[in-house]
Amino acid sequence: MIGLKTGDLSPDARMLVITTQRGDAGDPDLSLMDMSRGTLTRLTTAHGFAGHWSPDGTRVAFGATLSGIIDLYAKVVGSNAPDELVYASKEAKNLSDWSPDGKYLLYSSQSPETARDVWAVPVSGADRKPVPVAHTAAEETSGRFAPDGKWVAYVSDETGRPEVFIRPFPGPGPSLRVSTGGGRAPFWRRDGKELYYTADDQLMAVSIGVGGSGALNIQLPYPLFKTRGTAVPTSDGQRFLLVDPLGEVDPGPITVIVNWAAPER
Repeated sequence: MIGLKTGDLSPDARMLVITTQRGDAGDPDLSLMDMSRGTLTRLTTAHGFAGHWSPDGTRVAFGATLSGIIDLYAKVVGSNAPDELVYASKEAKNLSDWSPDGKYLLYSSQSPETARDVWAVPVSGADRKPVPVAHTAAEETSGRFAPDGKWVAYVSDETGRPEVFIRPFPGPGPSLRVSTGGGRAPFWRRDGKELYYTADDQLMAVSIGVGGSGALNIQLPYPLFKTRGTAVPTSDGQRFLLVDPLGEVDPGPITVIVNWAAPER
C-alpha cells in the first residue's frame, strides 16, 4: 500500500510533487502526480521527501538522507541527471520552501545553542552560506516565502505554544504575530493577499494588505473549513487540494485458491 503525505503544487498547477511511502516501514520517496489523469511517476529512488518546486517549474528541491543525515538536494524534472547536492551540514535540515526569485531554499534546523531555527541558503554559487531568518531562543519552523519574496511566514513557540508569525526578508525588522489561538503550517495565496494556516482541525485564513509605507496590515483570522491533513491552494485561492490521512484502512478478506493449476483427471 502506498501512503501519500505532504505535497506541493507546480506553478502551472498541472503536477503535484508528493511524498510517498510504501507501507509503515518503507523508505519515503518523491513522486509526481499528473493532476489531469491522477497518475503517479516516481521522481526519486530512495529517501526523498518534502519536495518543493522551483518558481519556473523545472526543478524540485527536497530533503534526503543519502549521507546519513538530512541534506538538501535538487533534481531537474524529466531528467536522468543525478541529484544535485545544494547544501550539506552536520545538522539535519527540514526543507520548507523555494524563494520566488529562485535564489534561496528555506529550511529549519536544530541548533546546539537554541531550538530549531529558520534559515535561507543560496541555491547556486560557490559560497552557499546560510543566512538566519528566525533565530531566537524559541523554536521556529515551517518557513514560507510570500509571493513577492519580501516576507517569510513561520511558526514559533515564543508565546508558549505554536503561533504563526511574519518577518521581513532578508531583514532587518521585527516579527509580526498573525494567529490568535495557535497555528501551524502557514502558506500564502499566490497573490500574497491572504495567508492560510491550520489551528487544531480548522484551516484558517488571514487577509494581508500592504500600507503606503510598506508595512503589513494584518486582519483578524477566520476559519474556512475543517481538515485533518495538508491543504494546498490553487493560485486564485478559490480551491484547495487536500492531502488527508485516511487512518486505518481495512484491506478486506484474502481468498486463497489451492491446486488451481492441477491437471484434470
